[in-house]
This record gives sequence, structure tokens and C-alpha cells, in this order.
Amino acid sequence: MPPPVVRLTACPHCGATNAASRTVCGRCRSALDSGAPPSAVPQPAPEVTQAEPESWWLLLVVTVTAGLLTVVVVLVLLGARGAGILPSPAPATGSAPLEVRSVNASSTLPPAGRVTYEAANLLDGNPSTAWNEGARGAVGEWVELNLREEARITRLLVWNGYQKGAQFTQNGRVRRLLIDAGGRRFTVELLSVTGSQAVDFPQPVNTRRIRLTVDAIFPGDRYPDTALSEIEVYGRAYQPPT
Repeated sequence: MPPPVVRLTACPHCGATNAASRTVCGRCRSALDSGAPPSAVPQPAPEVTQAEPESWWLLLVVTVTAGLLTVVVVLVLLGARGAGILPSPAPATGSAPLEVRSVNASSTLPPAGRVTYEAANLLDGNPSTAWNEGARGAVGEWVELNLREEARITRLLVWNGYQKGAQFTQNGRVRRLLIDAGGRRFTVELLSVTGSQAVDFPQPVNTRRIRLTVDAIFPGDRYPDTALSEIEVYGRAYQPPT
């Protein structure tokens, strides 16, 4: 049986990762379909009626109460879809960078002189170096991170593409990434931007091995290969239940 799939998407406004079912970003509250701030929910104008002088206050109370109830109902409905002004659940606390012992790749671009494109570049702390796949058809190519010990994974930081000046647009970047970890699969839509992108897991995953598979790309302007520059894994040591 294939692992369950959770779809994630990056906010086009701030880059934060959100569940694909959300309509508004949990970090910056921008609309996920366009990146523009969400607009207020329009309310119908109250019907103007003639009231007796002695009952005007009663009509005002009824109108205000009905308006408040409408707002509450709208917020509850939007909150169920991850929208509205209600705050999102805070990310898990206690996470820290985890030690990755080794990394493997399905293919690697041959070196160009002293410049290498091996998978180990993903762990060297330098976004100016990169892993470039060597299949010249990036979809289906993968890298696999092996942690020093089993851990409770909560987040990945991904530096997309080859983040070395003009190389960024000249080489392909990952548009959609499949993350297999702990028997689960996450589908992540990445942005074609420099700098790190946070991929927060909806729920922590206990594992010591993470595989990232390229599922779609942004083609490069000059070179056919696709790159990733850096990856960091965040979480905490796994503690078995007692």
C-alpha cells in the first residue's frame, strides 16, 4: 500500500508552507491563490425600516446581536478551512537542527574542473554549492538523508536551485517535491526564490531516513540539470513511550 499523501503548498507572499486545503496563509494571512491580503467578508446592508420612537433602542439591540452572531458563524466556518482572523496553531516547540550522517543521490552531474555537484554539497552549510542531478531528466531523481539516530522530524529548510549568482536561473529548480519519511508522503510545492524555504510537517514524523524526490521542475534558462543547494532537518531526539 502506498504511503498516505499530504499536500503542502508555499505561500506566494512570504514562502511559508501551508496545507493545500487552506485558503489563507497561516503566517502572513495572505490569500494563497494570489498572494494578496485577504479581503474582509462583505456583509449585507441592513434593511431600513420605520420604527416607532419608543422602540428604536430595541431594534438597535436586535440588529447588533444579529450582526455579531453572523460574524461568529462566518469566522467559525472560515476557521474550519484554515482561513479567517483566528490564529493558527503554533508550531511545535523544542525543535533544533538534527545531525545528518550521510546523504545519497540517484544520480549526480559530473564535476566541472574543481567544481563538484555531489549530494554532500547539500550538507556543507554553503548555499553557493549544490547537488545537481545527472540524469538530465530531473523528474524521479532523488536524494536520501540519513540521520545519526532516529528523531522526531518537524521541519525541513530547503534552499532551492543552484544559489550561486546567475546559476540560479541558468539551472533548473524544483517546483514540486515528494518527501517520504516514516511511512508517510508529503507533496510540497516549492517557490523559485533564493534563500531558504521552510517545510513544516503537519504532524511530527519518527524516522532516521528522509527521501526527497523531484516531481516537477522550473526549467533552467541555460542548463538541462536541476539543482538543490542546501537542506537542514529540524526536530528532536525520539523518545520511545514508557
